[in-house]
Formats: sequence, structure tokens, C-alpha cells
Amino acid sequence: MATMLGVIACGIAVGILIGLTGMGGILIPPLMIVLLGMDTHLAMGTSMASFLPPCLLAIWSHFRHGNIRWSTAMPLSAAGVVCVFIGTELKAYSPGDALNLLLATLILVVGGMAFRQTPTSETSAAARESGWLSRPGVRLTLLGGAVGVISGMTGAGGPVLTVPAMVAMGYQPLASIAAGMVYTVLVSTAGTVGNVLHNAVDFTLAGLCASGQVFGVWAGLAAARFLKAGTLKKAVAWVCVLTGLGILFKTLQG
Repeated sequence: MATMLGVIACGIAVGILIGLTGMGGILIPPLMIVLLGMDTHLAMGTSMASFLPPCLLAIWSHFRHGNIRWSTAMPLSAAGVVCVFIGTELKAYSPGDALNLLLATLILVVGGMAFRQTPTSETSAAARESGWLSRPGVRLTLLGGAVGVISGMTGAGGPVLTVPAMVAMGYQPLASIAAGMVYTVLVSTAGTVGNVLHNAVDFTLAGLCASGQVFGVWAGLAAARFLKAGTLKKAVAWVCVLTGLGILFKTLQG
């Protein structure tokens, strides 16, 4: 019972962060590992499965507001669907400590990225002029594939990496976020299939976590209207950095 309540609480907390800032999903695996004592492989697989309901809710909202650009989302997602299976296979045969170190490193990198300002329109224009988007389909495919492998290995959500990368490539933030939600649903579905083949998903806990995330996202979206996005983004960045350092310390000490 305590584990179930803990998973729901983790889902709510992370859902609030997602609703407030668009970030947070990457924190579910370490919370399950550090706070709930779950096996690393199981925590990562369960985390990935839990992303489906809240991201479907987000896709519905973005679709209603016309933010989804399918010509952008599909090359990104197709590569991720293929490559996430590579990640889940690598995870299945990797030791828990190695996965924890990878996850800690990823979280620290994301925390560092969150401290940075969103590129301005001038930065995006410079990126286009320097050839960043000369072949957007190829770049989106490479990005989606690389993040798919990482997601499969760590159970972390894809948007935390795809969104800042796409913004840096010159895409509009809302279009990048919407594409990231499509990416997460398709890649998480494929990754969950791969994790099921290795008995690395607890669907009961995934459902409880997903329920918490849906409620948290709703609460976060409501609260976001009254809070400064920049302050919240820095708060998430500090949470990522401290969490990554905690996992790193725990793994190296263990």
C-alpha cells in the first residue's frame, strides 16, 4: 500500500512540474528507484508505460489549438519507434549501476539545459542560415533515433531532449512541444512492448503513476497562469541537478 501511494504521489508531483514547465517526466525513474526502492530495470520500464495517458491528454489539447505539425512530428517519431527497441534491449542486458550512472548523467545534462535561456528568434535565424535546417527531415530522423535509444535505456521521456534540440534548430516552441508529445506516445508504446518482453513493466504501478500525472498536469496547467515560467523552469533545473547528484552519489557509494 505504501508503494502504491508513493507512486501516485510521484505521479502527481511530476505531473505538476510538467503542467507548469513542460518538464518533469525524466524524474519519475529516479524517484521510483531512490524513494521507493524499486529495481532499476522495473522502474525504468514502468515509468515509460506511465507516460501514455498524460501525453494523450496533452496531444488532444495541442491538436485542439492547432499546434501539431505532422510533417515535423512523424519523421521524429518514426525514428524513435524503431530505435527505442535498441534501447530496451541494451537496458535488459545492462547492469543496474551502469543504467543508474547513465540516468544520473542524463538528468544532470537536462538540468544544465534548463538553466539556459530559450534561443531567441535571432538565434534560430542564425541556425537556419548556417545550414542547421538545410535537411530538416534528416536532422529530425537522427534526433528522434538518438533520443529513442536513450529513452529505451533509461525510461525517461523524450520531450525533455527533443524539445530543446528542436528549438535550437529553429522550430517554434509550441510546435516542438506538440511534436514531443506525439513522439512520447508512439515511442513509449513501442518501448513498453519491448519492456514487456523482458518482464520490466508493473502495469498496476504504471496505471497509478499515470493517474497521478494526469491530475498533476491538470493542476499544474491551472497554477501556471499565476506563476512566472522562468522561476519555475529554474526550480525544475535545480531539482534535476540535485536528483542527478543524489543518484550518482548513491550509485558510487553502493
